[in-house]
Amino acid sequence: MVSKRGNLEKDGFNIVIQIKPLADCPEHFVQSLAELWREEIGQHWAPSSTTEQIVQRFLLHRNQDTLPVMFVALDGPQPIGMGCLRITEGILPGLTPWIGGLVVAPKYRKTLTMVKLVRACVLKAKSLGYATIYILAFDQKLAEKYRRILNCEILGSDLINQHPVTVMRFQAGKVPFSKSVL
Repeated sequence: MVSKRGNLEKDGFNIVIQIKPLADCPEHFVQSLAELWREEIGQHWAPSSTTEQIVQRFLLHRNQDTLPVMFVALDGPQPIGMGCLRITEGILPGLTPWIGGLVVAPKYRKTLTMVKLVRACVLKAKSLGYATIYILAFDQKLAEKYRRILNCEILGSDLINQHPVTVMRFQAGKVPFSKSVL
């Protein structure tokens, strides 16, 4: 879908990051992505979730034209991140769709990988007729990053698994970053 260069500053070399729908990826990627999500997000935010439960949930995201849909970031043949467009994140049922499950392997966090994943989700939401997209941030530092990079508007706060989260939104018609930076 999207394939451009990102700068892997820590290692000092350029990489090609490709973004593909999970439906276009080998099924064994789901296990790798579930392990990444569990290690980077789930241990703190959903500690009772097992890797197998996460795998089963992610398998439901192998769609192309209906929600939920997952996009996978690849460095060559290796999955290095993911982002999902979902009907809900389990809070505020009147708001839809949500970008969730957004995670990038630590080595790739200084690249544009997260931006590319969000862009893929935004473009999919737009193609499905959604004008507004919601996203949540697990802490204030992340909320500020989303506000700055994605041009999100902060709506307020809520709780997920008894943890406070910042609820944010942006307009699908205003893709929050230009294609030129990707």
